[in-house]
Amino acid sequence: MIPYVLRPIRLADLDDLKDLTAGMDDPIASLPDDRDLLCKRIKLSVKSFAKNAKEPAKEYYLFALEHMPSGKVIGVSAIEASVGGGSSFFVYEIQKESFIHAPLNVSKIVDVLTFKTMKKGPSELCSLYLDPKYRVHGLGALLSSARYFFINTFPNRFGHEIIANLRGDRDEDDDSPFWKAIGDVFFGKNLATVDTMKSMGHKSFIRDLMPRHPIYIPLLPLNAQAVIGVVHPKTEPALHLLEKQGFKTGKWVDIFDAGPFAVANREDIKMIQNIRHAVVGEIIDPNNETGTSSFLIANNSMDFRSCMGELIENPDGTVAVDSDLAQALNIKEGSEVSYVRS
Repeated sequence: MIPYVLRPIRLADLDDLKDLTAGMDDPIASLPDDRDLLCKRIKLSVKSFAKNAKEPAKEYYLFALEHMPSGKVIGVSAIEASVGGGSSFFVYEIQKESFIHAPLNVSKIVDVLTFKTMKKGPSELCSLYLDPKYRVHGLGALLSSARYFFINTFPNRFGHEIIANLRGDRDEDDDSPFWKAIGDVFFGKNLATVDTMKSMGHKSFIRDLMPRHPIYIPLLPLNAQAVIGVVHPKTEPALHLLEKQGFKTGKWVDIFDAGPFAVANREDIKMIQNIRHAVVGEIIDPNNETGTSSFLIANNSMDFRSCMGELIENPDGTVAVDSDLAQALNIKEGSEVSYVRS
């Protein structure tokens, strides 16, 4: 049996998802520990997978990593088709402004945070979490990277630009110095509350309360300046995975905690460049030799499945997979699959 498979989340997974969020060492704003809100998240995902989408809009695709022997969901990851979902996407863009006065021989370039609003934002990789007991055997990479199969198979559902919003650095009290310097002044709520509100689609308060003028970074407290564009230490592994795929930071930061956005054009993502496609030519007995190379494999279906396994690349361009893998991916002879070396 294939032990772990990534698939679309189902309403039947609500209890498992609630258990995951209740045990999170680092809460995720888009997956709050609230049963009713989680149920809404799952329903939105189910609706998104069922929708015949021609372009990215308000869709949210939530994937569940299932431990096949027990049927338990041990991790999740998601893709938001268009951040803002037709409403608004907000970021701070780091820009430079020049100040020159020749008579005094003064020439300075100052970093400025400019508030940006986009009606139709890029697609976002989000909501990634894996139960700490299962952070082995490359399962984190499966959760993170298998989403590229789905993006590549259904490109019309996603934007040209792909982003990931990474948690910003905190101080020794686990507070955000950037939030204290700006957000706390204007919003009067704690960071966790406003972050969850934003993630759940409540955004009118941002338009009403955000400062409307550029913010000169040198005027901020030094501890707030120090965390701009700096990722939280616990999020560094996620950043490293993204950087290996060709993502870059530095263009935008989060409006609340100044965490960096990792950004890449879809065609520049390394895994997407390396994806191979083939038709299943043969399903063989799992006791047979299936080659020596391990792969990350997915079916090319809206009933998405992805897992780690082995296959044989045949001289005629087809592939052979064993019956356990075929069952896990819900494929048969003649089905198309995508795969990369893991």
